Amino acid sequence: MKLVIWRRWKPWMTVLTLMVVNVCPVLAVDSPVERETLTGLTGVHVVVEEMNPAAEKDGLTEFTLQMDVELKLRQAGIRVLTSGERLVAPGNPYLYLRVGTIKNEMGLYAFDTDLELRQEVRLTRNPAITSLAATWSARGRIGSIGSRNLPSVRDSVRDQVDEFLNAYLAANPKR
Repeated sequence: MKLVIWRRWKPWMTVLTLMVVNVCPVLAVDSPVERETLTGLTGVHVVVEEMNPAAEKDGLTEFTLQMDVELKLRQAGIRVLTSGERLVAPGNPYLYLRVGTIKNEMGLYAFDTDLELRQEVRLTRNPAITSLAATWSARGRIGSIGSRNLPSVRDSVRDQVDEFLNAYLAANPKR
């Protein structure tokens, strides 16, 4: 009897969970110290993490996200580096976008998006040791959406790119 009740209520519990996730605020992480790490950047490379194949099938593609981010950067006057140019640029800077998606049996997606600027850093205790680290990050976005509207997750990504642009332009004012 308990199994039958669970099967009947499971889809509704999923929807309720997604609704709660959709309204939970995520704290901003952009700070003056992080903005200082953007000073002097001459451009950035863009890396989009591999997408969930189900999301790609439903219209949210890695290629489209890549183009969205690069277009906004170019429109703001920020040079988009190739992977080869990034490797010779001071700090090897790149914007890293991750869009995580999980689709339930009702066709609803839970999603979260993260955008970070990663670049080379040196340890103060031993400057010979370098590593790549996130030195700036946008406020994460989480939510839920139907599969037909999944491409609108791009709006959340665009908002995060706008946060980066604001921080970048504040750290690198035009003279």
